[in-house]
Amino acid sequence: MRAALHGWTVRHAPGWRAVPVESLHVTLVFLGATPPERVEDLLAALHAVEAIAPVLRPAEVHRLRRLVALELADEGARAAGLAARLATAFARLGLHEPEKRSFWAHVTLARARQGARPSAPSGPFPAIGAFTTSRAALFASAGGRYERLGFRDLSQG
Repeated sequence: MRAALHGWTVRHAPGWRAVPVESLHVTLVFLGATPPERVEDLLAALHAVEAIAPVLRPAEVHRLRRLVALELADEGARAAGLAARLATAFARLGLHEPEKRSFWAHVTLARARQGARPSAPSGPFPAIGAFTTSRAALFASAGGRYERLGFRDLSQG
């Protein structure tokens, strides 16, 4: 699925910088700067929350000011529920300030290059049906690169 999304972005979003295929993801909770010595606490919290594998379905491509995002329909609000449980667990650790806006299930497909104002992507979107997310991961990110620090298999509940 990620390869199909990346391929579509490269072909139908000229002027945009496509997110590398291996970096396509859905962010459940954004933590910001976190002390490295607290990573184990985050991983323990990730493994402690009730996990139900979210079922997501591509819904609509959005061109925002600096990015192109694929909105995902969140069947049964499972991803939103998992995001809320994780946000609560991380806040209890003092490592997250819950956001005021509601969770938006999406994948960032492309970003605008510095100073560029590219046009909206066009072209037929690939036929991708619903998919079940299999893992929730904790990532460190810097400069658009992601390093997986640990993960939880969501199919194990």
